[in-house]
Order: sequence, then C-alpha cells, then structure tokens
Amino acid sequence: METPTPQIIKFSISFSSGSGGSVSIPGGSYETGTSVSVSATPDSEYVFVDWSNGSTQNPLSVTVTSNQSITANFEKRKYPLTVSITGSGTVSEEIISAGKTTTEYTSGSIIQLTATSDTGWEFTGWSGTVSSSENPIQLTVDESKTLEAVFGLISYNVIVNSSEGGSVSNNGGTYDHGTEVTITATPNQGYEFVGWEGNDSNSSSLIININSNVTVQALFNQLSLNL
Repeated sequence: METPTPQIIKFSISFSSGSGGSVSIPGGSYETGTSVSVSATPDSEYVFVDWSNGSTQNPLSVTVTSNQSITANFEKRKYPLTVSITGSGTVSEEIISAGKTTTEYTSGSIIQLTATSDTGWEFTGWSGTVSSSENPIQLTVDESKTLEAVFGLISYNVIVNSSEGGSVSNNGGTYDHGTEVTITATPNQGYEFVGWEGNDSNSSSLIININSNVTVQALFNQLSLNL
C-alpha cells in the first residue's frame, strides 16, 4: 500500500505601499510555515510609520499561515519652525500650503510670516536661518528652522531754537520714541520769556514726550524801560 503524498498548502501574501514609499517585494504564493521578509523604503522627505498589520518592524518578517494583504504606511517628515521676537511687536503665521501639527510643519509646507510692530517700533528684519528685511516673508519648511523678528525703536529729530533775547538748555538731537526731553528757556537780562513756537505750553521749562519729529522755538520779548 502506497503512502499518500502530503498535500502542500499555499497561501497568497501581497505587499503594497501607501503614498511616500515603496516595498522590496510584491509578495506571492507561499507554502504554509514559510517566513517571508519585506522591507519598506520611504521616499525623500518621508518616513516609514508602520505596517497595516500593526507592526512597526522594518524589515518585517511574516510567517505564512493564511492569506494576507499588508501595506506599508509612510508620512511626510515634520520640522519645527521656531520664531522669537527682539523688541516690541508680533509675528503671525499663515499656512500657504501643506499642514501643521501641534508644534511642527510637515516637510514642504510653505509658511508666510508677517511681522507687525507695536506703536513706536519698526520692523528691521529677520535673523537666524533666514536673513532678510522682506515682510511678509514666505518659507518652505524642509528642515528645522529658527527665525527672529527684530524690531527697533523709531528715532525722531528734535530741533530747538531760540529767538533773540535768551537761550535754551537743549539744542535738540535724535531721540528714541517715548523719550522724555526737558528744555528750559532762559531770558537774557532785559528780556522775558513769553512762550514757545511749536508748542502751546507757557512754561519756561518744557517737557516733551517724543513720539514724532519736533521743532520748537523759545520766544523772548524785550522788557519795556520805565522812565
């Protein structure tokens, strides 16, 4: 009596890849118990995430016990974009394309940064990964990037003159926004201080909070002689 030939059982295993990568083999028909190895290779700017069977091993070893269809999952790399501020102002971020997670942008994202200065300040430029005075500025996030928005205080010109018959303690100059400047008018002998041209104050000691260009002149009148 002949011994019956054992029946060979085979199963179909298929391997595929999602967007952003490839797999080393497409699969095929394998005898039960066979161990099949497959590798997932991400494209540029992508990373391997996992397999559809839940495994994160790469290469993946599959023992054939049933028909299976397994997909390699990939996702775009993510990079942080760090923005800091020097001076006084704000920076807004607008996603032009692609997307953002909680703290990172996916590779290839195009981001527009807009710097807005506070009162008395002006935007002077970006420093860090990118050096530019362009505002707004668009960036392609293809690596970790750090930018600093730099704001500087606005400077104003202060011009101080005096009419005949006296002098002033300060001839003016260039001052940053918010600076407090004190100017004292002193009449010569035989003259009196009567006011300021360019300012409504009648005090001989004028205090100016600088928020624009200023021109003032101390006015003096000659005293009348009593005969």
